Amino acid sequence: MALTLESTTPAMQYAKGAIGARWIAIDDNSDTLIYTVEIRGRERNRMEALKDKVKEKYISWDSTAFPDGEYRCA
Repeated sequence: MALTLESTTPAMQYAKGAIGARWIAIDDNSDTLIYTVEIRGRERNRMEALKDKVKEKYISWDSTAFPDGEYRCA
């Protein structure tokens, strides 16, 4: 089965420092899914919540609040 982003996902616009992420998630019994987006620096062991109770399948945030470096989201 091929998965595509929903057409309701807005186009991402450029803004200095802005970072965005989109994802695909499916629930077999069609429950409403609510997400917690987490981030961690490359040198860190723990994920930290970036945003909780996200109902959309996308998020954007201001990266200027974080020190320079490499990060992972989950």
